[in-house]
Order: sequence, then C-alpha cells, then structure tokens
Amino acid sequence: MFLMRHWPGFLTKLESGFVTPAPVEANDNDINDGLLRNYGSEPDIASFPTFKNTKGNIWGYIIQNIIGYSKAHTQYYNHTDKRRVRGEFYENNHVFYAELGVKGWTDKKNWIGWSKTEADELRIGWTNVVLCVELTSAMKKHMQDIKKLQQNPMHTRPEYQQIPGSTYTINTTTLVIPGLKESELKKYINKGAKELYDFLASIGVKQSQSDYAKSKALVISSDNYLFYIIKDDHIKRYSCDYYCRVFASQAKGGITVNQNSFSGSWPEVVVKLAISIFNTSKDMNYPTLYGGRTYAAARFSNEWQGMNMYKEAK
Repeated sequence: MFLMRHWPGFLTKLESGFVTPAPVEANDNDINDGLLRNYGSEPDIASFPTFKNTKGNIWGYIIQNIIGYSKAHTQYYNHTDKRRVRGEFYENNHVFYAELGVKGWTDKKNWIGWSKTEADELRIGWTNVVLCVELTSAMKKHMQDIKKLQQNPMHTRPEYQQIPGSTYTINTTTLVIPGLKESELKKYINKGAKELYDFLASIGVKQSQSDYAKSKALVISSDNYLFYIIKDDHIKRYSCDYYCRVFASQAKGGITVNQNSFSGSWPEVVVKLAISIFNTSKDMNYPTLYGGRTYAAARFSNEWQGMNMYKEAK
C-alpha cells in the first residue's frame, strides 16, 4: 500500500497491483536537495529523479538497437558523502551473450575508491515490462490461417506458466489477437493497466476484470509479434548490497499451452493453430526490450534515495 500513499497522481493501479509511474525527466547531474530527501520506513518513490533508458540522438538509437543499452544512474545521500545508491534498467546484446533486466546496488567511498556495501534495505520494482520478438514465418502463416477462420480474439484462463524473465511459474493469460495493430497496443501499454484492460475489452477480448487482475503476466500474439507483458512486482531485501532481476537472457524461452487452456467455443482447428504458435515459441529469436518502468531504492539508517528508470514502447 505504500505505493498508493506515496505516489499520488504518479501511478495508476488495478486490483492486481499493476502500477505505472509517469516519467519526469532527470539527468545524472542532478544533486539531491531538500525536495528529494526521504526519511522514514517507506520511500517516497515519486520524489526520485527519473531517467529514460535510451540514447539521445539518432546514432545512439541505431547503436542501442544493435548492442543494447546499459548505463548506471547514481544518487547520493544527504546525511553523508560516503554512501550512494546506483541503478540500471539495461539491455545488453553482444555477439556471445544477451541479457536485459533491472539492478540496484549500494556503495561506500573508501580512500581507494568506491566499493559495494550493505544497505539497511534495498528495493527493486518494475511494472509493464514488455518483451517483444518477431514471429517466425511458419507462425505468421498460422496467424493468417486463424484470421481466415476466426476474427475474434482468443484467450486462455489464467494459468501458471514460466515465461521469459520469470524464475518461477507465474499466473499468465495467453491471448491470440488476429489483426491487432501493434501501434495501438503500445499506446495503451504506455498509459497503464486500466487503459490496457479497457483497450483489450474494446477489441473483443472477453476476459473478466477479475481474471485479468489475477494474471501477473500476459502473452499476446499479434499477426507479426509475440509480446510478453510482465505486469508488476516489488522486491525487498534487508542487509543487502546488490539485487538484479533478469527479465530475459540468451537462453530461449517459450510457453506451453494445451487444448484445455482455451475457454470458449472456438473451432477446434483454430485452437490447434493457436497451440502450435505458442508451443513453438521456444524456437523463436531472443526477445528484446519493448518498454517498461522500473525503480531502485535503498535506505541507510532512515534515509532513502533512489531513481526511476523507464523505456517507452516505440
């Protein structure tokens, strides 16, 4: 509940706890002042500076699309100049290894430089982290066949799945949406949970709000792409100097659905085509970061500092 108390006007929230912070731009030259001070048992995350996970010019954008983006952001503590918290919302894509995630850690200043030191409390959070991968040619053909036979969106009941980025099974809803306009989807992903739910309902996804709220993740197949939407989570660690949440790594990941996963009266041939798409998703390319919002925060004694980091779906 601290998120609702401390982020007025900064979050939208559905019953699931799915939250979306609105970005307020900052830069790494910001120096903490009285307005950014955080004291007490809970951090005022809205007061932390916000950094955009993107390079600033066209050449930077091209490079980012090839090798990814990794930049640590830093905030210092008011009560001492020998403590700092750092955070990254990163996407690394090198020849032999690829990974994307969010991390936070805390340092102390020594006479030879900075080194990690345990904070009294370290927190990492994320919302609406979206991974995207292009369908294979065979999967695109299946989607075209579905389009000819079935115009309405299909969805499964919430069920426990292990999707890329999950270290354990999480309640996941799988959707097949023929003719989905990716530009429309990204617009509502950026707006927040309620708007995304309303958009899906407006195009014919007949999932109840309670089922939507139960889902911690959505997997959506459009005509051309597979989207993994990891809705939200918040991690607390005590006496901790580092935490990293990997949303995807070089290992390919897919999900598996069966005949009974789909509720409704869709033709059997359509259901089989949909199952084929998801059951072969493990053979797809490595997913890339499409968008999302994250934060890192840490407390020394009773002072919090931290940062928000985001990438808008493009």
